[in-house]
Amino acid sequence: MLFARNDGYIISILNSINHRNSLLCINADRAFLKEIDGSCQTPIAAYAIIKDKKILLRTSVMHPEGKESYALEESCELDAGEQLGKEMAQKTKQDAAHILSLILKHI
Repeated sequence: MLFARNDGYIISILNSINHRNSLLCINADRAFLKEIDGSCQTPIAAYAIIKDKKILLRTSVMHPEGKESYALEESCELDAGEQLGKEMAQKTKQDAAHILSLILKHI
């Protein structure tokens, strides 16, 4: 079933079942994965949780043969998760470029 984005009734139903903390975490890890080009076929991971009223984001990239990995863990205010995901992806691109290039060769 399709509905218009401005359908107030449907939006109100969806908002009533939305779990805000889950959405904040999902937005943070998806921002990382989108920025770094991660998918279900790549050994790239992101996992966000709420801890002490902050978003804690853990990310990692793994050598396709498991020989090496690179991981980060950072936290931010609840409203800054997407930005944190993007920043962590940029840092990973810089610090783990050699692992990322191997991943691209294997997909």
